[in-house]
Amino acid sequence: MGKTLNNKKVSILLFLLVWLTYVLVAMTRNAASAAIAAIVDEGAMTKSQAGLITSVFYLVYGILQIPGGILADRYKPDRLILIGVIGSGIANAITIINSSYPVIMGAWVLNALSQFALWPSIIRILSSELEKSHRKMGIFYISIVTPAGTFLSYVVAIAVSRWQDNFTFAAVVMFVFAVVFAAGYKKISKYMVPDTEETVKIEEKKHSLTKWQIILGSGLLLLLPVNLVREIVSSGLRQFAPVMFMETYETISPAIGNSFNLIIILAGVAGVFLVRGVLYPKIIKGELTGWLISFAVCVPFAVLTLLIGKINVAMIVVFFSIIYAFISAAFLFVNAWVQKFHKYGCEGTVAGIVNAFACIGIVLESYGLGKLAEITGNWYSTIWLWIILLAVSCVLISLAAVMWKRFNKANETKGENGNA
Repeated sequence: MGKTLNNKKVSILLFLLVWLTYVLVAMTRNAASAAIAAIVDEGAMTKSQAGLITSVFYLVYGILQIPGGILADRYKPDRLILIGVIGSGIANAITIINSSYPVIMGAWVLNALSQFALWPSIIRILSSELEKSHRKMGIFYISIVTPAGTFLSYVVAIAVSRWQDNFTFAAVVMFVFAVVFAAGYKKISKYMVPDTEETVKIEEKKHSLTKWQIILGSGLLLLLPVNLVREIVSSGLRQFAPVMFMETYETISPAIGNSFNLIIILAGVAGVFLVRGVLYPKIIKGELTGWLISFAVCVPFAVLTLLIGKINVAMIVVFFSIIYAFISAAFLFVNAWVQKFHKYGCEGTVAGIVNAFACIGIVLESYGLGKLAEITGNWYSTIWLWIILLAVSCVLISLAAVMWKRFNKANETKGENGNA
């Protein structure tokens, strides 16, 4: 039987604990990406080698998200989260001993293995354990964890004297926070009570629909490649924007490139707050409608970034910032949509599947975009790829929205007939 919180003050504490956990995990996960400009500039690795570390991490991590999501629906989420936090600390600690390319690669594989169920477990907590009135707001704030964590990783990258120190800082933070999370969740769990009514409703849905019926009928299959594209653009900007600035403008150093990237990342946080505070759900009612609008806005600004190297760098920073603001807002709509599957008792599974495809996008961009730039000798081919993928995604979202509407309508009718 599921448990939940009825105490709003304790519910807020649980959310803050979970939110901070993933922000710090995102920060440590991006330790390698944040250091990429300095790594490449120092000649310690090539762009494709540095990108391959991130690609291998997300390849392993992505494959494990689907079984991790299934496990998150069955087992205690706090334990699965704690495995991820401790594993991340160990992986970063290994690189303190040896910062060679093969060792960092191996450590990042371990990092990926330990985080197999971390994100689905967090989604499960937000969807079922928070006090009911806090769940939508929880999904909103969890949508800024990646830009917030990435922002912190670049702050650390700018502050430390050597790129290797990124990993040292990350290891210390993870080990300390593992203790904080374990102690905090243990105290909070004492306030949880059985959620009898909601458990009964979920069990009824489970008996009426199989997971395959949900996956095939909800439009999920059409949205998986769209989420892949979201990460190709989002992670591509976070990881390669500093290098793009350095290679197209002679006066841009790694430190300046990272500083511009901080502006872009902050724009992502601002974009989520703008959409949630002004547009959703006051003006934009549906999650898939919001996802479509977010992608559609990105297309013309992606076209404008083809002027990189030809106009003042400040304008390119503005264009990148607008793209990242709306692509980050799309993540809000993704999470809000995934939360809808709680009534079918499979939000962890769906979160794992959706996150797996996001990871495939990161794998493709981490190695592929750097390699594409090396082959062509410039970044214009990368930008054209973004434009085409965003445009195709808009079509797929439109088709999925029709399927999702029909799916909900059909199952609401079944529920009414069953209750009659």
